Amino acid sequence: MVRTRLDVNLINQSSGCYSGQEIGSKAEWNNSGILVDTAFEVADPCYVVYSIKAYQQGDRIEVKIKVNPRPESVCIQCFGYMRLRYKILSPKMENEIHIHVDVEGIAGHDLKLSRLVHSSSV
Repeated sequence: MVRTRLDVNLINQSSGCYSGQEIGSKAEWNNSGILVDTAFEVADPCYVVYSIKAYQQGDRIEVKIKVNPRPESVCIQCFGYMRLRYKILSPKMENEIHIHVDVEGIAGHDLKLSRLVHSSSV
């Protein structure tokens, strides 16, 4: 099977001090793509997304997210979280898609998305 790179649009990102926010990923079909919400814990809330790349091979999509420290010199020191919303554009339509989200060695989430159900989370 051929591995294909997919375009990804970052819709928004936020971060802050962790205080019980839900951690994990959720996905749903959205017009010509898959809309994904991902939240993960970080050492402190001082990171921004550097890049998001997605690759599809058959019914599997791998999402790789890289984050970098914010360029500002001042940052709140607390145990933090990041929340991202992004859209994977024009994936090959399969009855079921398995998505693996990897945040640069910080976190990993696995999702299964069915075309019949239209949303999924793990």
